[in-house]
Amino acid sequence: MIKKLTDRELMAASRILLVDDDAFQRMVIRQIVTDSGCLHIEEASDGKAALELIRTWNPDLVFLDENMPVMGGLEVCKAMQREDLYRDTIVIMQTAVDKAEFKAQAFDAGVTDFITKPLHAREVISRVKAHLGRKLLKEEIEKDYQEIQADLKEAVVLQGILLPQKGLLREIRYSQGLDIAQYYYPSSGLGGDYLAVRKLSDSKTLLLIADISGHGITAALYTFVLHTILEAQPLHELMPGEIMKRLNEKLYSLMAVGKFATMFIGVVDVAASLMEYAAAASPDPLLFSNGTVTRLKTRGFLLGATLKGEYETCSCPFRKGDVLCLYSDAMVETPDSQGKTLSGDELADHLTSCLSEQAIDILHGTLSKLLVEYDKAPADDLSILICKHV
Repeated sequence: MIKKLTDRELMAASRILLVDDDAFQRMVIRQIVTDSGCLHIEEASDGKAALELIRTWNPDLVFLDENMPVMGGLEVCKAMQREDLYRDTIVIMQTAVDKAEFKAQAFDAGVTDFITKPLHAREVISRVKAHLGRKLLKEEIEKDYQEIQADLKEAVVLQGILLPQKGLLREIRYSQGLDIAQYYYPSSGLGGDYLAVRKLSDSKTLLLIADISGHGITAALYTFVLHTILEAQPLHELMPGEIMKRLNEKLYSLMAVGKFATMFIGVVDVAASLMEYAAAASPDPLLFSNGTVTRLKTRGFLLGATLKGEYETCSCPFRKGDVLCLYSDAMVETPDSQGKTLSGDELADHLTSCLSEQAIDILHGTLSKLLVEYDKAPADDLSILICKHV
């Protein structure tokens, strides 16, 4: 949170370096800043000594005379640039020179501001407080930004934990013969897509893909909400349409106006060679079986949009060798360089050539169509889930 300091607190917290070969001028400025609350003051009588103090003491603000022996003020600034000593140091140059060309050179060398001689106390302290206030604000903003970035990195890790884990996918492959591969790409670090795989019994596995409207932090938070709601449901007892209805009721009460989600839920029963499924306006999943491809129609109201949503449970065969491809809408809404997007039929044609491979190879084939031929990252969150009955 950005701090709000009083003027005296700001002055007391700052380090000020006075650089002038005239001891009287240094005394005058020292008195001005001391009267305003400054506690940390150092002095230098020439540019060379000033540079050494800037290196070792790291002042917040430097009063710098231009005309000095050994090394002038402009030379000090150029040396600070060469040695990268500026960081956030404020340099106020004292000069009697009022030529535009000289001031332009000084600004190029890193000078923050000018005060002209003879000095006026009110002007001096007003400029000092203004510059120190901006410096503090910038530091606080950068600090808050770094804290936010650290929190976002942790949130990305936590969101990754929500995704189907490799150990579970290996267990399902060995116990049920379902080879599952996934891909998750959040377009802005945190995403609003959600993938879930749940082993419901010795022969049944639930596959779920959802897409929260929008992307970024707000959409990502809703994925945690969705995950929590899903975990509270007796999934092994419910048909996909009933699961969808319960999720809709909860999301409707929790989501902000204008927010919604699309979703597909499929429950594969390897013992019955059957998949039961329900959908909420999601992109049509692709089911490859016996050399043919079917686009499963995904009717159903958007989740969280209305309490009146109805979600029918449908069913279709899911035999050995069959492949199910679930994907979020970024797959078919990312334009290529000519503005053309990929259709579901084009995606199906592309995937037909790699169905004999493992799920991970089919996944790579899916991605290649988008990331290689379209040669760009999706502008929205992208999720893909491939399930092959081996």
